[in-house]
Amino acid sequence: MVEFIRKQLIKILKWSLNLLQNEPNKLAEENPPDIVLTRADVIAILENETLANDFSHKNLYGIDLSGMDLSECNFASSTLTRANLSQCQFFDADFSHAACREANFAYAELSRANFTFAYLREADFTNAHLYRANLDYADCREAIFELTNIHRASLQGVQIDGDSIGRKLIQDDPVAYRAAFERVFRYRTDKERAQRTIDYYVQVRRKIAQQVYRDLKIAFTNNGRYAAASWAYVRERQARRQMHFPLRARIHFPQQYPGSGKFLLLRRFVFYGDHFLSWVLDWIAELTCGYGEKPLRPLVLSAIILVIFPFIYAWEGGVKSTTDIMMPLDYFNYSLAAFTTLGFSEFEATTAGAQTLTSLEALLGISILALLMFVLGNRISRV
Repeated sequence: MVEFIRKQLIKILKWSLNLLQNEPNKLAEENPPDIVLTRADVIAILENETLANDFSHKNLYGIDLSGMDLSECNFASSTLTRANLSQCQFFDADFSHAACREANFAYAELSRANFTFAYLREADFTNAHLYRANLDYADCREAIFELTNIHRASLQGVQIDGDSIGRKLIQDDPVAYRAAFERVFRYRTDKERAQRTIDYYVQVRRKIAQQVYRDLKIAFTNNGRYAAASWAYVRERQARRQMHFPLRARIHFPQQYPGSGKFLLLRRFVFYGDHFLSWVLDWIAELTCGYGEKPLRPLVLSAIILVIFPFIYAWEGGVKSTTDIMMPLDYFNYSLAAFTTLGFSEFEATTAGAQTLTSLEALLGISILALLMFVLGNRISRV
């Protein structure tokens, strides 16, 4: 009880801190300064070396800076509400505490950008590149992250909606993921090395996706968005299952792959065998219960068994009634009794085949009912 109260107090403290940090951004949006900078003003500041690319505490409300190179610029505590920042270069830029509601960051390069405590509600990050960006405690509710690369981005305490991410990450789309990294490396002089780097990231994109989904799961859980956290967890497990597929195992687990030494063929056989077994077990876990997140799947599986086994019993002909001739409904009742391990005294399996089928259905029934209780308990514990 004491531990539960302590955790709740910590959550309230973090929420209060986040609210206090973001409140100035909301006030800045509601009451922006009178002087609004224009695109020409921004260019003048960039050309003036003494100003050091400093736009902190400036009002850039509704400004159009699309396509500009603003790397390493300081936008801390500035007002960028409804600004058009699409296709801009923002390497290492600082947006901490900035008010960026409805700002357009589509196709922008935001690698290593700092968005801590930024107010980003309804901002558009479509196809943006947020590699290693810091989004700690940013308010990203209702923001759009469609096909956004957030690999290695820090999401501690971020407020984000499940609908903002969509149904998949950019890592799930090899073509879009390659295009995102080609935008990043287009300025590299060593084109051959850049291409090798891009090929590597595309190859290990499932591993990257697993890491990103895990970060999203933590962020959603911290914000009490358990449905979105459940979605992120399932996608994380699906990415891990794809990594274990034997044809991809060597790419994603190179440190485990035996490259030399004694009994090389045997050890490689064990390597592929282990990952094939992990892939099969993960596939079964997804099929039967959605990794513990989909209660309907055990129910559907139970219904399938209760539909199929009566026909098998009728075909085998080894189930008899002690009181009357077996009717179609009697086979269903016998199957239900076997599935639930309750049994009916008026039915009995008289052949070895029927007895084996009865034992098999009872084993399946016990397993599926136990699985159903586990899934229900897992979901109820988060309500």
